[in-house]
Parts: sequence; C-alpha cells; structure tokens
Amino acid sequence: MPVSMVAQGPTESGRAMVNMATATVPDRRYTADFANVLDTGIEFNLLFGQRRITAKHALRSLIVIHFSYDAVPRFLESMEKINDWRDTLVKAGVKSIDLDDLGEEPEQTVSLTANNLIVGFAGREACMDFYIASAFALHGMNKNMNLPVDGVVRISLPTVLFMAILEKIAKLGKKLPVEVKHD
Repeated sequence: MPVSMVAQGPTESGRAMVNMATATVPDRRYTADFANVLDTGIEFNLLFGQRRITAKHALRSLIVIHFSYDAVPRFLESMEKINDWRDTLVKAGVKSIDLDDLGEEPEQTVSLTANNLIVGFAGREACMDFYIASAFALHGMNKNMNLPVDGVVRISLPTVLFMAILEKIAKLGKKLPVEVKHD
C-alpha cells in the first residue's frame, strides 16, 4: 500500500498515512452471528463466532483476532473521519445491542493476528476486513514509502452486531495505556 507522510508540528514527528482502499480482499471468509471484544491487558482480542443452531447460547466455532493496542487508535481515528457512521446506522433503523459473553470456548477455535482493519456496511449487512503489516514491513515503511499488508480474514456479520463491536472498541480504546494513545 502506498504511504504518505503527514507532518504533525514543530515538536512532533510525522505520521504515516496508508490508504487501505486498494487493499486486496482477504482470501479467508467467515460469517459471524456472535461477537465481543476482550482487553487482555496487552492487546484486544476481537471474538467472532457462529452459534449452534440447536443451542443458541453455545458456539459452533470461534475466531479470535489478536489486535494490538497500537492498531486501536489508528482504527478509531479512521472511523472519526467517517463523521456520520453512527448517525447513518441509527437513521437506517440499526439499534445498539449488548454483546453476549463468550461462555465456553468451542473446540473449533482459531487465533489470527491483525493490525489493520477496513469496515463497511450496507443496510443490515456489514463486513470487517482484517490485514497484517509485519514488524519488518512497518520498520521499512519510511524507506520505501510502501507498506506491504497481507489479508487475514473477512468477517461478515449483521449490522447490529457490527455497530455494537465498534462501540465497544471505542469504549475500551479510551482506556488504553497513555503511551499508546495517538492524541
């Protein structure tokens, strides 16, 4: 992904801006009807699951996305640029819901790592595309003005669940350690 540098001010270093709009859609797909966010004390775990058909509160499978503290302020800042995302969802009749607790972890649980996220919604459907830029890529970004990213997974989910998870990320993001915040 092409990188552009943005100056912050006379006493601050510049920040890199990456336009993820041209990123390749991740090859992996997962449909979720359960989601939650856990703060582990060192990162966020974004949980996406599929409920069992016969036992609504039990999960058939679960994906755990390890989302670094450094990625959270970048994501929240990009969502602020979409000024009216909450208003758009509310006007479309999307009501905020409470996220269910995990309960028991299902046998089919997969962990993945991501530090970049693109989101989209249309009506009652939403998707979250997760990407990873390795530490090597992040380190070399300033030299070649390019940031290689790998697609991790596309999560498709109902918009009400999407809104609830975004709100929880924003709420927990306010409690990040002070050295992580990019204010």
